[in-house]
Amino acid sequence: MSSGYLSDLRRHLANYRRRLPLEQVAAVAVIDAQIQADGRVGRIHLAQPSGVPALDQEALDLVHRAAPLPRPPGGRPVRLSIPIHIHQAAR
Repeated sequence: MSSGYLSDLRRHLANYRRRLPLEQVAAVAVIDAQIQADGRVGRIHLAQPSGVPALDQEALDLVHRAAPLPRPPGGRPVRLSIPIHIHQAAR
């Protein structure tokens, strides 16, 4: 997968992030997702939990909220592991 597409995908997802009402937390959850040729999200699951259930759920919700995602290059569906970095500052 091209680094340009992955950069576009990260920027797109960043536009849909939400603040969470949690203590100060920084975590990474890895989402395994199939992205259809038109940017729709196909199968998606948590490939590597962050250890914080609320953050894991937010990572899954983020991908759904951001759909449709940027179209994969080549006009074909792709399956990606997407690390979702979640940094939540204390309120």
